[in-house]
Amino acid sequence: MSNDDWTEQAYWRDVASAADDAAENVRDHGQDASEAINEAADGSAWVIYTFRASQTMTFTDNADAFEEYGFTFEGKSWGEIVSICAACAFEADVRDYFGRHYNEDTGRSLDDE
Repeated sequence: MSNDDWTEQAYWRDVASAADDAAENVRDHGQDASEAINEAADGSAWVIYTFRASQTMTFTDNADAFEEYGFTFEGKSWGEIVSICAACAFEADVRDYFGRHYNEDTGRSLDDE
């Protein structure tokens, strides 16, 4: 991804790519789907850079995903808050994409089953 490719289209392309990576780890290495999704989403530029994290919160379908993790934001800076929210949201988007396209147990495409 180039530095100027921070569009909504690029966001969803990266969500799909992370889900594809997770499916490959489930399929080829027997990794647990939840763990594979977490690892595929962790460290994404959409999460670790404050501006990109704010873009994530604009594009995501899961802006409230942080609630599932029980995070509290007392004493946190805006940058920390948006990064936490973006990490949860990006992972939730990857999880949703994975669930629509892949078998959680085998990592195989639902189109192939």
